[in-house]
Amino acid sequence: MSNRYILSFEINDLPKMANASGSKSTHWRYAQKEVKKWHNLVSAAVATHKPPRPIQKVKLTLTRCSSVAPDYDGLVRGFKSVVDALCLCKILENDTLEITGPWDCRWVKAPAKQGKIQITVEEIVSINHSNQERKTANGIEENKKENKKSQEI
Repeated sequence: MSNRYILSFEINDLPKMANASGSKSTHWRYAQKEVKKWHNLVSAAVATHKPPRPIQKVKLTLTRCSSVAPDYDGLVRGFKSVVDALCLCKILENDTLEITGPWDCRWVKAPAKQGKIQITVEEIVSINHSNQERKTANGIEENKKENKKSQEI
């Protein structure tokens, strides 16, 4: 049985909320600066905890600890730069739904000016994967036997 990769870390900062600026869109330079900031913060947090290769299937638990409760879509959108950074740092293969599934986004009340995020990445190891490999290998052997019998006839 293989060991599952689990990574948990905190960053003592908060990603900007999608509607924090009060406008419908954010200038691209500001957005680019925010993406770079979170890439650097995540990279520093995971530097010595990287998996041997990017993970193919994970459960993400993303918790925002802040003094004001966000709306749900803002909560999820606020973690986009963090998850993108996990991909750039080669923790995740990519951030498609097939790999991450739905994100488990949470909010916890924190004192003002003490905001942080908590990230947990849990590798999902399929028990059926090894059984499927065994079935496939057995199927190949059975096909070889059937082909050999048909050639003898």
